[in-house]
Amino acid sequence: MGFGSCTPTFTEVVAVGPMDQSVNEDSVVLTARYGLDAGDHLVFELDVNNGSNDELFISAEDVMLVVEDEDEARSHRLPAVNKDRLLDHLEDEKVILRKEKRTQGVLSAIGVGIGVVAMAVDPGSFSTADRIFYAAEATAGIVGEQRSFTLAEGDIDDQILYVEDWVMDTTTIAPGEEQSWDLLFTNPIAAGSATLLVEVDGRPLAFDFTLELAERRE
Repeated sequence: MGFGSCTPTFTEVVAVGPMDQSVNEDSVVLTARYGLDAGDHLVFELDVNNGSNDELFISAEDVMLVVEDEDEARSHRLPAVNKDRLLDHLEDEKVILRKEKRTQGVLSAIGVGIGVVAMAVDPGSFSTADRIFYAAEATAGIVGEQRSFTLAEGDIDDQILYVEDWVMDTTTIAPGEEQSWDLLFTNPIAAGSATLLVEVDGRPLAFDFTLELAERRE
């Protein structure tokens, strides 16, 4: 008798067609590409080469992603995620995880203590093998819980470093300089045409993409 696969699946937003879109505006070359579906956010990459003789000012506040949802027949107008607010959110999550880590550690220690007390009160209720197994299992449980929280907190640390290093905020690009940034948008989980709008010196530049939904197994 066969059994169906229990492997979980999830929906991912993917781009089809040309991945890179370039615009040359008065010796300023902007290249945009779809990065990936990061769960809560869609990531687009933006390279800017300032070939002009003037400084170039670009702000994430002047960037928007417009997705024409073909299933719901509506438009999603998504401003770029604010870098400072995202960092504040990640720092708050890090604090919450630390508190949960301390609480879970105390509860686990209390649980082991109760077991030790039970064995002391009624040693006949546990064989020698049971005592060794219980002690080993309880100790492994504490170590496992601590490690999982450490991994989770490490993930947040990595995310914070990524946001600090790569997510666009407000930048000035000197003549002859090239910079590369990531732009994050709230994930609409939608398929359809998508236009990335980047305003440079008051002029909106458009980059067109096509997004589709794909089912993937973890």
